[in-house]
Amino acid sequence: MSRLGTLFSRTADGVFVSDVNTHRIVYWNHAAQSIFGRPSSNVCGKFCHDVVRGMSRDGTPFCGPDCPVKWAARSGRVVRHFDLITHAASGRKIRLDVSILVVWAGPGRKLRVVHLFRKKTASILRPPRPAGSPGARIRLAPADGEILIALTRRERDVLDHMADGLSTRALAARLGIRYLTARTHIQRILSKLGVHTRVEAVLLAIRRPRAPGG
Repeated sequence: MSRLGTLFSRTADGVFVSDVNTHRIVYWNHAAQSIFGRPSSNVCGKFCHDVVRGMSRDGTPFCGPDCPVKWAARSGRVVRHFDLITHAASGRKIRLDVSILVVWAGPGRKLRVVHLFRKKTASILRPPRPAGSPGARIRLAPADGEILIALTRRERDVLDHMADGLSTRALAARLGIRYLTARTHIQRILSKLGVHTRVEAVLLAIRRPRAPGG
């Protein structure tokens, strides 16, 4: 997961990665440490639901051995932008916007669940959906092919270089294009894929499971 690790270490969003079968955390970036106030040495190897202990907006426990995210991960689906309430190590309440993607990564190309999150203010939290309604907690995204096919060949080239965690200026220099052109390509990629960050875009591009060595 060296390439992904570099990308995750450079993003301002919190990222933690868990094993799809054991649900134990295998990666925790610096932004996650800042948000939760817990270093990676304190969380790696632990069950993600024991660390996050997330709740829905109405106070109903969300994280657990059979949470909706784990169900979606087992089916290999993307989960887009749901609200989660949790607490930092200090006890301070945190409101998060969370997205989930599943990728093959790490030694032996194991299936990993990537949790990408950012803090939200109370004023921009989405209103809760009726309890018990379909998709009341998480929203599944379209299949990969349905969204990646919208990218042009040049945009896919830019997206591939985005996976190296390059700044817009560095990406433009590598591709031999103007800074403004590179920025426009990136903005169009995010818009077409329906994501907010470069990390989400890159994960969508690489997440399709393949057999090891494929």
